[in-house]
Amino acid sequence: MNSDLKKMYDDFFLKSPLDSNIDKEEAVESEKIDIDSILIDDNSKELLRKIILYMEKYIKKEENNYISFNILLNTDNKEIIDKVLSLLKEKSKGYVINNQISKISLFNKDIDVNDLYNNGIINITDLKAFEMKDVESKNLLIHNLKNNLNKKSITVISDLLHSINSFLTYDNDLKNNYFIFNLNGIEPSIQDVYNEILSKINIDEEKSVLLLDYIKDSYSKRNENYTTYRDKLINYISFNGEIPEISKIKTNEEIFEELDGLVGLEDVKKSLKDLVNLIDLKKKTKDSLKIKNINLHMVFLGPPYYQVYYII
Repeated sequence: MNSDLKKMYDDFFLKSPLDSNIDKEEAVESEKIDIDSILIDDNSKELLRKIILYMEKYIKKEENNYISFNILLNTDNKEIIDKVLSLLKEKSKGYVINNQISKISLFNKDIDVNDLYNNGIINITDLKAFEMKDVESKNLLIHNLKNNLNKKSITVISDLLHSINSFLTYDNDLKNNYFIFNLNGIEPSIQDVYNEILSKINIDEEKSVLLLDYIKDSYSKRNENYTTYRDKLINYISFNGEIPEISKIKTNEEIFEELDGLVGLEDVKKSLKDLVNLIDLKKKTKDSLKIKNINLHMVFLGPPYYQVYYII
């Protein structure tokens, strides 16, 4: 980024609202932007307002310097991504070459980055697939991406933060000179999840209490993103007319009682008990006990009545 552009960026985007040069009339105009429904943090909402305000000022010829708004959006929530893209599509008419959206997953084997930039708003997702590509494909993708990032367009790279960082470390130039606008998605609260699901299903008061209990127990333990969790729960309740049962976490004693009920496997049972006891001991001593790292990888071979296991 050249020094003039950096100064302009710092002046407009990094100052607090109290220090900015935006007059009261402009501030009111920016507040009309409907972003409150987007699940991004407060700093991200303020930045998004400023981006849109700057585009409006440029379209009105009140600003002369064109800024390529290349955005990193830290979320895998498709609804957040779609709302950000829709807002940019609505507000960028006259700022980008056209306000149509191109979406691409890096899982797509036939990516033509140049074709993407026929439209003014580009969304690139599934960055974890980048690691699966060979070096030649990686270099070509990065090269073509960088050649297009200064065009009259808005590029939004969206994924979870660790995937974004892994992608950017392949070419630090992307982060330092291109992707300097960062938006951070946030997770809905338990109450938000409960209210949204409750608004989409018809259940009585007793089941609504069970629903809240289930969400409290399962929401933080989920393996999928929020929208998948929500939709699966809504579909389950709608189809079955019941709230899923809260999963009961078994104690070690209950687990080993089931294991002891199996025929044979004496060496396996003893090794697992010794391993659990050792892990418990490490936890109780808060790792002050000097024990080498424990290998938890095992392979079980053979039929149940004569099974051999190997630590790998």
